[in-house]
Amino acid sequence: MRFLNFYIIEYHDRKDLMIKKIINWYERECEEIKPSEIVYIDDRDIRIKQIRENIGEVFFIMIWRDVRGYNEILEILGCAE
Repeated sequence: MRFLNFYIIEYHDRKDLMIKKIINWYERECEEIKPSEIVYIDDRDIRIKQIRENIGEVFFIMIWRDVRGYNEILEILGCAE
C-alpha cells in the first residue's frame, strides 16, 4: 500500500476541487488512481457528500468519531505494525 501525504490550502470550502487537483497531479506524474483508492480524513463530515458526488466513492474516515487517533487509522488501513 502506498501513501501520498499532500496538502492543498485554499481559501474556499470546495474540498472536492482540491482533491481533484491532487488526482490530476498524481495521474500526470504517476499513474491512474480510482476514487476507491483515496482515503479522505477530516474532523467534519459536511463535505463528504459533495466529494463523493464529484470525485466518487472515496473512503472516508472522520477523525475523533471513527477513530481516536492516527494509529487507529493505520489499523483500519491494514498498516499497523
